Amino acid sequence: MPDNSPQQRSDETPDEDGQDVIQKDVEGSPTPEEDILEKIPQSRRREILQTFASMTSATMSLGNPIANRFTSEHIGDMISIHREETRLEYDDRKHARVIVVSLIVFLVLVAMGFGIFLALRNMDALLTD
Repeated sequence: MPDNSPQQRSDETPDEDGQDVIQKDVEGSPTPEEDILEKIPQSRRREILQTFASMTSATMSLGNPIANRFTSEHIGDMISIHREETRLEYDDRKHARVIVVSLIVFLVLVAMGFGIFLALRNMDALLTD
Protein backbone atom coordinates (compact mmCIF):
# COMPACT_ATOMS: atom_id res chain seq x y z
CA MET A 1 0.00 0.00 0.00
CA PRO A 2 1.53 3.36 -1.03
CA ASP A 3 2.27 5.98 1.59
CA ASN A 4 0.06 9.08 1.10
CA SER A 5 2.01 11.46 3.32
CA PRO A 6 2.28 15.04 1.93
CA GLN A 7 6.06 14.76 1.62
CA GLN A 8 5.90 11.79 -0.79
CA ARG A 9 2.88 12.79 -2.90
CA SER A 10 3.36 14.91 -6.02
CA ASP A 11 2.33 18.54 -5.97
CA GLU A 12 -0.51 17.98 -8.43
CA THR A 13 -2.11 15.07 -6.55
CA PRO A 14 -5.40 16.21 -5.00
CA ASP A 15 -6.17 15.34 -1.41
CA GLU A 16 -9.28 13.38 -0.36
CA ASP A 17 -11.33 16.58 -0.09
CA GLY A 18 -10.23 17.78 -3.56
CA GLN A 19 -7.73 20.39 -2.33
CA ASP A 20 -4.22 20.40 -3.72
CA VAL A 21 -1.52 19.23 -1.35
CA ILE A 22 0.41 22.48 -1.86
CA GLN A 23 -2.50 24.60 -0.72
CA LYS A 24 -3.14 22.43 2.33
CA ASP A 25 0.55 22.49 3.32
CA VAL A 26 0.76 26.28 2.87
CA GLU A 27 -2.47 26.91 4.75
CA GLY A 28 -1.44 24.60 7.60
CA SER A 29 1.96 26.19 8.28
CA PRO A 30 2.32 29.55 10.07
CA THR A 31 3.80 32.51 8.26
CA PRO A 32 7.33 33.71 9.16
CA GLU A 33 5.83 36.75 10.92
CA GLU A 34 3.68 34.51 13.10
CA ASP A 35 6.74 32.37 13.94
CA ILE A 36 8.68 35.44 15.05
CA LEU A 37 5.77 36.80 17.12
CA GLU A 38 5.32 33.44 18.85
CA LYS A 39 8.95 33.51 20.01
CA ILE A 40 8.55 36.96 21.65
CA PRO A 41 7.21 37.07 25.23
CA GLN A 42 3.55 38.11 25.59
CA SER A 43 4.23 41.47 27.35
CA ARG A 44 6.83 42.51 24.78
CA ARG A 45 4.62 41.31 21.91
CA ARG A 46 1.85 43.68 23.03
CA GLU A 47 4.29 46.63 23.04
CA ILE A 48 5.56 45.76 19.56
CA LEU A 49 2.04 45.48 18.14
CA GLN A 50 1.08 48.83 19.70
CA THR A 51 4.22 50.43 18.25
CA PHE A 52 3.44 49.09 14.78
CA ALA A 53 -0.17 50.27 15.07
CA SER A 54 0.89 53.78 16.09
CA MET A 55 3.50 53.94 13.31
CA THR A 56 1.01 52.95 10.64
CA SER A 57 -1.62 55.38 11.89
CA ALA A 58 0.96 58.19 12.04
CA THR A 59 2.13 57.61 8.48
CA MET A 60 -1.38 57.24 7.14
CA SER A 61 -2.68 60.44 8.71
CA LEU A 62 0.06 62.72 7.32
CA GLY A 63 -1.04 62.83 3.70
CA ASN A 64 0.43 65.18 1.16
CA PRO A 65 0.87 68.72 2.58
CA ILE A 66 0.60 70.27 -0.89
CA ALA A 67 -2.80 68.63 -1.41
CA ASN A 68 -4.08 70.42 1.69
CA ARG A 69 -3.21 73.81 0.16
CA PHE A 70 -5.33 73.37 -2.98
CA THR A 71 -8.43 75.49 -3.10
CA SER A 72 -11.32 75.60 -5.54
CA GLU A 73 -9.68 78.66 -7.12
CA HIS A 74 -6.54 76.63 -7.90
CA ILE A 75 -8.62 73.87 -9.44
CA GLY A 76 -10.55 76.44 -11.49
CA ASP A 77 -7.27 77.91 -12.73
CA MET A 78 -6.00 74.46 -13.69
CA ILE A 79 -9.21 73.76 -15.62
CA SER A 80 -9.01 77.08 -17.48
CA ILE A 81 -5.34 76.44 -18.37
CA HIS A 82 -6.27 73.00 -19.67
CA ARG A 83 -9.08 74.50 -21.76
CA GLU A 84 -6.69 77.04 -23.25
CA GLU A 85 -4.14 74.31 -24.08
CA THR A 86 -6.87 72.23 -25.72
CA ARG A 87 -8.03 75.21 -27.78
CA LEU A 88 -4.47 75.95 -28.91
CA GLU A 89 -3.91 72.31 -29.90
CA TYR A 90 -7.14 72.37 -31.91
CA ASP A 91 -6.09 75.60 -33.64
CA ASP A 92 -2.69 74.09 -34.49
CA ARG A 93 -4.31 71.01 -36.04
CA LYS A 94 -6.77 73.19 -37.93
CA HIS A 95 -4.00 75.35 -39.39
CA ALA A 96 -1.98 72.27 -40.32
CA ARG A 97 -4.98 70.87 -42.23
CA VAL A 98 -5.45 74.19 -44.06
CA ILE A 99 -1.77 74.20 -45.09
CA VAL A 100 -1.91 70.59 -46.32
CA VAL A 101 -5.09 71.19 -48.34
CA SER A 102 -3.62 74.39 -49.81
CA LEU A 103 -0.46 72.54 -50.81
CA ILE A 104 -2.46 69.77 -52.49
CA VAL A 105 -4.58 72.30 -54.40
CA PHE A 106 -1.42 74.15 -55.49
CA LEU A 107 0.23 70.95 -56.73
CA VAL A 108 -2.92 69.94 -58.63
CA LEU A 109 -3.06 73.36 -60.29
CA VAL A 110 0.62 73.19 -61.25
CA ALA A 111 0.13 69.70 -62.72
CA MET A 112 -2.93 70.86 -64.67
CA GLY A 113 -1.05 73.93 -65.94
CA PHE A 114 1.84 71.77 -67.08
CA GLY A 115 -0.57 69.39 -68.79
CA ILE A 116 -2.28 72.26 -70.59
CA PHE A 117 1.10 73.66 -71.63
CA LEU A 118 2.15 70.32 -73.11
CA ALA A 119 -1.22 69.89 -74.84
CA LEU A 120 -1.02 73.37 -76.43
CA ARG A 121 2.56 72.76 -77.54
CA ASN A 122 1.56 69.51 -79.21
CA MET A 123 -1.41 71.19 -80.89
CA ASP A 124 0.87 73.91 -82.30
CA ALA A 125 3.18 71.21 -83.63
CA LEU A 126 0.24 69.36 -85.23
CA LEU A 127 -1.17 72.50 -86.79
CA THR A 128 2.14 73.56 -88.34
CA ASP A 129 2.64 70.20 -90.01
